[in-house]
Amino acid sequence: MDARYHRGAGSRPDFERQTQDYFYVSTKGNDSWSGTLPAKASDGSDGPFATLERAQQEIRRRNSQGEFKNPVTIMMLDGTYHMSQPLVLDGRDTGSGTHPLTITTYPGRRPVLSGIRPVAGWKPYKENILQCDLPRVNNGDTFSNPS
Repeated sequence: MDARYHRGAGSRPDFERQTQDYFYVSTKGNDSWSGTLPAKASDGSDGPFATLERAQQEIRRRNSQGEFKNPVTIMMLDGTYHMSQPLVLDGRDTGSGTHPLTITTYPGRRPVLSGIRPVAGWKPYKENILQCDLPRVNNGDTFSNPS
């Protein structure tokens, strides 16, 4: 665990202000956690969300119940986040002038949002050639090589 951003279960980074609500997303997170800690609690009971989509769902839920009175920030931690679909933001995400939404990186971190899907299941075909099944292509989806 990196002491630069976590000093123990329940602790908050120095940059946080009480006038702002923070949610955290980490590839080491869990979407059943609260998303309000930047790292897993020492007892494993809470920590960051695993996906940006889950953070969005929680913010939409709280916005619909009028729970936010301050600006809201989603902080992305290191890692590659494989996005299976685009993240679509709309009026449910924006809050108001008193509590706008910001999605940003955690200070000093470099998360990667990737739309690339890992291809697994490679098997020998013949000689030095490998093959794998691409079910989405087999079902009629288009596969393209943008080169």
